[in-house]
Amino acid sequence: MIRDWCRVYALAGLLGGGMAMTCGCAATNDGGMRVVFYSDVQATTQWGVPEAMPIAADAINAVHPDLVIAGGDLIGGGFTANPQEAEENWAVYASLVERIEAPVKNAIGNHDLVGAARADPSDWSAPRSSFLKHTGLDRTYYAFDAGGYHFIVLDTVQVVGGDLGYEGGLDPAQREWLVSDLARVEVDKPIVLVSHMPLLSVFPLARNGWAEPAARNRVILDANKLLDLFSDRRLELVLQGHLHVFEKIEWRGTTFVTGGAVSANWWKGARLGTEEGFCVVDLNGDGVDVRYQSYEWEGRRD
Repeated sequence: MIRDWCRVYALAGLLGGGMAMTCGCAATNDGGMRVVFYSDVQATTQWGVPEAMPIAADAINAVHPDLVIAGGDLIGGGFTANPQEAEENWAVYASLVERIEAPVKNAIGNHDLVGAARADPSDWSAPRSSFLKHTGLDRTYYAFDAGGYHFIVLDTVQVVGGDLGYEGGLDPAQREWLVSDLARVEVDKPIVLVSHMPLLSVFPLARNGWAEPAARNRVILDANKLLDLFSDRRLELVLQGHLHVFEKIEWRGTTFVTGGAVSANWWKGARLGTEEGFCVVDLNGDGVDVRYQSYEWEGRRD
């Protein structure tokens, strides 16, 4: 099992069997905390990737985070694989987590939906079972408190079948849970939202221009409605992945960070200037400082 490292304590039963949790993470002296956010590891046994895992973990440890958050696509190729085929990739990802010294919290990405391309799109649970097994989580979306912040980790990949396979959004049960969770959070408490699929990004515009909309499997389709749920809340930071590039956007008092990728261009080297790496996020109690940090790895995939 990939360890979830945080010591957790149930605070209250939430709608649908959820719970709020408190993470046993140390806070920084100024009342904030340092978070490392990495995404899109795409762990695999190929291209020397097992050798990259300890190098990435040591680079993360070197910045001394209080908490580490993984933004999904923990393994590669899972969407079209069967559980047996994915097992070796999960073992590679586990080797990364086990070497990281800080607590690690995991979000789910499209490649972590093992066998989703083979499953009935109406069966929400089957593709998620492998992720739950290997992370030790009870559910793919959850919330916890750490360092004076409320963290919400979402499952934003919805299997739809067809040519796209999946699109960005929340299922009704998860949206209902989110509303219930927010109702229990103090109005002035700062919130960090974690999503594999981006809620706000300029990347589709930068690649395609003004006239072409983002693909349905690249962003959260109803992002505006989702963000409206936080209109009277202190949403300090959104951490998002999926695009394998680094972005930092300030919008209406919230910092949106697209976290690059541990695998960069799917282990082929840099992707449009974003190298293999992760984000170092300092939450200072009254602001957010973010930088992207690469680690010493040369992509070996042709």
